Amino acid sequence: MLKLGIDSEAPAQPGDEATQLRARIAAAKLARDAADASAAELRELEALRAEADAAERAARDAEALARLEREHGDVLDPKTLVGAKGKLAGHRSAGGLILLKRPDPGKFKQFQDLETTKREDLASLVYPCRVHPSDAEFDKILEQWPATLTNLADRVAHLAGARKSELTGKS
Repeated sequence: MLKLGIDSEAPAQPGDEATQLRARIAAAKLARDAADASAAELRELEALRAEADAAERAARDAEALARLEREHGDVLDPKTLVGAKGKLAGHRSAGGLILLKRPDPGKFKQFQDLETTKREDLASLVYPCRVHPSDAEFDKILEQWPATLTNLADRVAHLAGARKSELTGKS
């Protein structure tokens, strides 16, 4: 046989290279699709977890609300979350419903007499008034959303008789 100088290790022909590139593209698309499917599954699981948590929290909140309305003899308005008799108030936080009872008048007067208020002062006003949720759940809410404490202090002041017009000096 006559050798014509063609090496058997010659570079791939243009058609062969195109086939290899198509195979690489297909493999990359398969890998991407598998990763996308895995990520979608994780997102779905997280959404289901969040939905289950929210449903359980709503059930706990509804049970606590019914029990506390009976115990305190006050029914909250569903929109304002203020009791008709002014004994209870609620606050819908990102972490769930927080229910408060009217503060001890002496403790509220001490709070009013403070020249400046710090977070600890707000906590000493709010914590004794909180009737729902549990200590652990409440602490978790405040850890994640610390401004909630300020909103709750406003609710406690409302239960003590303060009204926004009185607080701002407007009538």
